[in-house]
Amino acid sequence: MAPNFSTASFNHEMNRAQSTTDDKPSLIVLTETNKKYMAEFNRLQEQKRELEQEMSKVADIINKDYPDLPLARIVRNDGYSRNDDEQRLRVRIFLKKMSRKARNMIADALDDELDMKKCIERGIKMNLAELAAVEITWKIEARKRPARASEETEEKTKRPRIE
Repeated sequence: MAPNFSTASFNHEMNRAQSTTDDKPSLIVLTETNKKYMAEFNRLQEQKRELEQEMSKVADIINKDYPDLPLARIVRNDGYSRNDDEQRLRVRIFLKKMSRKARNMIADALDDELDMKKCIERGIKMNLAELAAVEITWKIEARKRPARASEETEEKTKRPRIE
């Protein structure tokens, strides 16, 4: 079967596709303002990459700050050895203290990890907002320039008519 569209609808779709690509500023022609916005845009992109890398390093930082954390997780979750050794009073008291310390250490580590991640996520959100602001102002400036040029030509053409 033949496709179900006319030449007019095809041309309409092509015009829409071209209009969406025309809205984006051309990066080939770089004026001074474009260079300024491009530098700011690249700086913010680099900052975003650094924040994302820092997010992946949070686990390493937590392990560095709490070197006994894996052992604390084992003590906290190891019920078999605790039941085995609870016949002696000293061992039972020691295990209770270790369990309490492990619980506190795990809670502190999780709090620190959440605080670090929230701080980094906040930085990423701020960075994305700055990127969007730079992009919007860049587009606005790109739209203003041709309008200013047309106004100047209109003023030049109007002046001789007024005099």
